Amino acid sequence: MQLGVAYSYTEGSVSATGQAPHYHEADASADYFLSKSTDVYASATYMRAGGGAVADLAPVLAASSSANQVALRLGIRKKF
Repeated sequence: MQLGVAYSYTEGSVSATGQAPHYHEADASADYFLSKSTDVYASATYMRAGGGAVADLAPVLAASSSANQVALRLGIRKKF
């Protein structure tokens, strides 16, 4: 089994509008091996935007209509 977690903080500046967007993003994932060639996995990502921005976990999802966005992924993978 493999587990992972990550956090990132991004700050920006838009000179045309004077906005200063910033983003907090947290990720967690788990991968469980059923055999040498098959595994199941789950991951979750949470983003919170500030400074007048909306959350946008592109290219996974379309932009949120608010400052928060969550993406959940579950899957099974078979390697040939």
